[in-house]
Amino acid sequence: MNILEPSQLVFNGTELQLDQLDLRTLQFLMPTFPRLNGQLAGRATLDSSWLDVRFQNADLTHTDGSGPATRMVGAGRVTFGENITTYDVAMTARPFSFTTFARAYTDGRIPLKGEYNGPIRLQGTTDDLSITTDLRGPAGSLAYDGRVDSDSIGGYALNGVFTFANLDLRTLLDTAVTPVTSLNGSATVNVRFDSLFN
Repeated sequence: MNILEPSQLVFNGTELQLDQLDLRTLQFLMPTFPRLNGQLAGRATLDSSWLDVRFQNADLTHTDGSGPATRMVGAGRVTFGENITTYDVAMTARPFSFTTFARAYTDGRIPLKGEYNGPIRLQGTTDDLSITTDLRGPAGSLAYDGRVDSDSIGGYALNGVFTFANLDLRTLLDTAVTPVTSLNGSATVNVRFDSLFN
């Protein structure tokens, strides 16, 4: 192991146990890492090199303050380039907390609330990320299959298909000004915008 040359650090079935990892540490080491606040804890088995990490048997929890935690289990690969990070990840949310994620994500305002279970598949980079997911929770079920540009420098974009069943917008957005709904259907979206707030 050569810690002075990170590219020469190799994992061979290394069992990693995290009691607490501040995500700001990863952002300092890898500037392309998403601007997400909070703490990670859990375990995973690592293979390959430091800059091209394959992981399996992952069971990770994300927290930010006293809000509900997100727990993700699964496997994947993260490749750190000089200016870009590439993801190929297949995880299952048990659950994914939109409430905590909205507070922890520093690049924009996310209106969704609540905890949802289901598979999440990510492939690509933050400015061209393929996302396939099917989440179920207190507001019903919400699925997305398409691409996302979450690079705040170049703006944001969605290009894909949302599918929803028994969707209650009042619960999903956690606001009394939104009517109670039970929506079923799908919507094809192709939109670009300068900020999540707008």
